[in-house]
Amino acid sequence: MLVTLARLGRVASFSKLSTVAKVPRTSLWRYLRELQDLELIEYLGQGVYRLRYLTPFGYMAKLREPYLYIGLLGRKLWHSEPEPKVAIRRLKESDIYVAKAIILTSKEATESWNSTELSNFELFLLDAQSLYDTEHVAKLVSNLVEKYSNEYIVIGDCTSGPRPAGIALYSTLRYVYYSPVIYLREEDMQLIWL
Repeated sequence: MLVTLARLGRVASFSKLSTVAKVPRTSLWRYLRELQDLELIEYLGQGVYRLRYLTPFGYMAKLREPYLYIGLLGRKLWHSEPEPKVAIRRLKESDIYVAKAIILTSKEATESWNSTELSNFELFLLDAQSLYDTEHVAKLVSNLVEKYSNEYIVIGDCTSGPRPAGIALYSTLRYVYYSPVIYLREEDMQLIWL
């Protein structure tokens, strides 16, 4: 039902849902009520329902909606370009359009990169200790998803940055929001879907 609603443009009337989903009206009413109780859809009045979040249903429905990329950035070390930049390029090669990129990182990590290499990202600077605090990172990721998941399909990247931050990002996106998460294999920068 959620994927059907996503495919219908996220807003649809009861009668349209009934016709497209080919579900008996009494069953459909019950499903919609349960989805409202789970806060996955909203009732807008006059028999119209709206999908509250594009994530993960927009991804599952293969919608051509813009994506929000949430990733991490570590120090430059031996890398020639930021891993988030490579990841976004690989996503584009997979026909996934990233409209907004938010990077969780530290001041120390950003200082190791040329500022022009990071100019296309919205940076959330955290002190180094916060990147090792999984609860803090999970809360920040949750806040970002809640803020943007109505406009964008959220995709995460746990490649770079400290492992605890990557684990918190992965766990929050996969198990709380059912969002797609990627990882770039270090040796050949191959995109791996987790």
